[in-house]
Amino acid sequence: MAVDPGFSLAPARPRILVTRPLETAGPHAFEQSLEAAGLAVVSMPLIEVKTRLLPALDWNQYDWVFFTSKNAVRAIGQNIWPEWNTSLSIACVGPVTEQALKPYGQQARFVSPVYDARSAVQYFAERYAVAGLRILWPCGNLADPHLKTGLESQGAIVTACTVYETCLKSHFSPPEKQTLLEPFNLVVFTSPSAVEAFRQGWQQLASGTDFDGPVACLGSRTAQAALQAFGRVDIQPEEFTLAALSQAIRQYFETKEPC
Repeated sequence: MAVDPGFSLAPARPRILVTRPLETAGPHAFEQSLEAAGLAVVSMPLIEVKTRLLPALDWNQYDWVFFTSKNAVRAIGQNIWPEWNTSLSIACVGPVTEQALKPYGQQARFVSPVYDARSAVQYFAERYAVAGLRILWPCGNLADPHLKTGLESQGAIVTACTVYETCLKSHFSPPEKQTLLEPFNLVVFTSPSAVEAFRQGWQQLASGTDFDGPVACLGSRTAQAALQAFGRVDIQPEEFTLAALSQAIRQYFETKEPC
C-alpha cells in the first residue's frame, strides 16, 4: 500500500484524526465542537479501557481514597460503590475526575486544581498533615506512579489497587489500515498510551516511513510521549481539559491560511 506522508491542508475541510476512546454515554462534545468549527473529524480509538473485578477491600482501614482519573471512579462505580464511613474522605486530581463522582452520589473533600499527579501531591500536602495517612489509590495498569511515590515521600501509607486496564489497539482491519495511512491535517492524542498505539501501528503499516504529521496533545505526559515518538508537538493547551484542547485546535486552524 502506498504511503503519503504529506500533511498539506486540504482545500475543503481539514481532516482531524482523534485517537481517544469514545465515551460510553452522552454526547461526544469534543468531536462535535471540532465538527462545528468546520473540521472533518475521523475517530479511531487506539486504546480500550477495561474494568477489572473489584477486589475485596476493607474500606475502614483507610483514611482517604485518591482518584487520579475518571476511569478509576467509574471502575469503582461499575462494581459496587462502598458505603463510606465517616472518616473516609475522597480526593481527586482535577475537576473532571471530581465530576465523575456525581452519578454515584459522592463528593470529594479535596480536589487538586491541576491534572498533574506531582502537583496534586504538593497541593494536598499544603492542606493536610500527610504523614501517617492511610490512602487507597484505585488506578489503571499504566498509571503514573508519581502520586504514590510523592505521597509516600511525605510519610503516607499508600495502597495501589489496579481497578482498570488500558489496552493498546494492535490489530487493524483493512479499512482501519487505509484510514491510518491517509493524510491528516492533525492527529490528536489524549494519553501516552494512544501515542504508543499509534507509533506501533504506524511502524507496522507505513513500511519504514517516519510519521511527521502535526500533533495535538492533552497533558504533559502525553506531550512527552509524542516528543519521544515523533519529535514534535504542535498543539498543547496549558489546561488539561478536552474543552481547552478543542479551543487550541480551533485557534490553530484559524491561523492557517487556506491553500
